Amino acid sequence: MANHPFSWPGSAYFVPKGTSTGVIIKPSYSYTTSDVQRLLPADRKCLYPNEYHKYEFETLPGTLYFRLNCLAECRQKQMITNCNCTVDFLYPTADYPVCKISDFKCLYNYDTLFNFERPPKGNPYFSEDEVGLSCECLPECESIDYSLDVSPIPRLSNDAENAILVDIHFQQSTMVKYRTSVVFGWLDLMVAFGGIAGLFLGCSLISVAEVVYYFAIGLTKLSLRKFLSLDRKRKDAVLH
Repeated sequence: MANHPFSWPGSAYFVPKGTSTGVIIKPSYSYTTSDVQRLLPADRKCLYPNEYHKYEFETLPGTLYFRLNCLAECRQKQMITNCNCTVDFLYPTADYPVCKISDFKCLYNYDTLFNFERPPKGNPYFSEDEVGLSCECLPECESIDYSLDVSPIPRLSNDAENAILVDIHFQQSTMVKYRTSVVFGWLDLMVAFGGIAGLFLGCSLISVAEVVYYFAIGLTKLSLRKFLSLDRKRKDAVLH
């Protein structure tokens, strides 16, 4: 397994004995621009580390927010709900009852639920009858992900029957960088409307702004000048 040092371990790989195994690590870096942070988490589909308290997302006690930490806490709460205990050697110490040997049958009965994840309810591509955890756990808006290629090859020498050779290395000295930004914002929308108005109506947003200015500001000033002029004439008539 390869993950962030503050992220709870996810899936693992089994390396059989008597093999020479190559583990190729392919990291990738994902981040978002500042204009994305102004959107709600439900719209940008990701979460910043300082937001999970604000939006009530789960994480393991005493840990930072990571999607794997959120999934681990969700899985642990499902164990409490269905079996009234949790496996203490898989999760950090918390105020949950620890599973005893007598509880293992319950864990086995719900093994499919605990080990599979399904999208939240309402997803048109998944049946509501699918068994699995349905957790509200958004990915991080900035993260380094590690993809692994594991290739075990049997060793030819007889004296290496119980030996394991593991070669772990990065695929290359660089990594792929993914950026998420707002492609079409309010400014782009105004520019698009201005182009459409210029194409079909022969005017631009500046022309529309001039008309609005004339009616909102120009007419107001004209009415005010007329009112002041009439008021001055009335005062002159009274004096004469």
